[in-house]
Amino acid sequence: MKLTLHPYVIFFSRRSWYVVGHSSLHGETRTFNVGRIRKIVLTNEVFVVSDNFQLDKYLGNAWHLIPEHGRDSHVILRFSPKVAQNVSEVAWHKTQKIVPLDNGGIEYHVTVSGVNERSKRDSVSYHSVTVAALTKSIYTSL
Repeated sequence: MKLTLHPYVIFFSRRSWYVVGHSSLHGETRTFNVGRIRKIVLTNEVFVVSDNFQLDKYLGNAWHLIPEHGRDSHVILRFSPKVAQNVSEVAWHKTQKIVPLDNGGIEYHVTVSGVNERSKRDSVSYHSVTVAALTKSIYTSL
């Protein structure tokens, strides 16, 4: 993939460096993992980052770093006692709430912007988890 990227911000998150900027290939602001960039060529192009750009606003309530269009959805994931402690120890998302269950497991409540197939797959790829609830409009697409 070859593109011109006008970088707005570079930051570290979950063991990787990322850059957010305007992609000529996509015609919009996108997030890229710096470790996946194979070659960088400095150009003489001049661009100005908008004073209105704010990383938190751009990311919204994204699962991680890829914001999705659409309304926010409330998701509840139920983790078994086997992994509940590990999940509870990490701040996975800025909206998360952990609810202990009588059996030693937990319910993980989170509000996210859009829920596409990839984010559903990523969230349930953790061992010993079940999707307990999603907002009605999303539940029907599971």
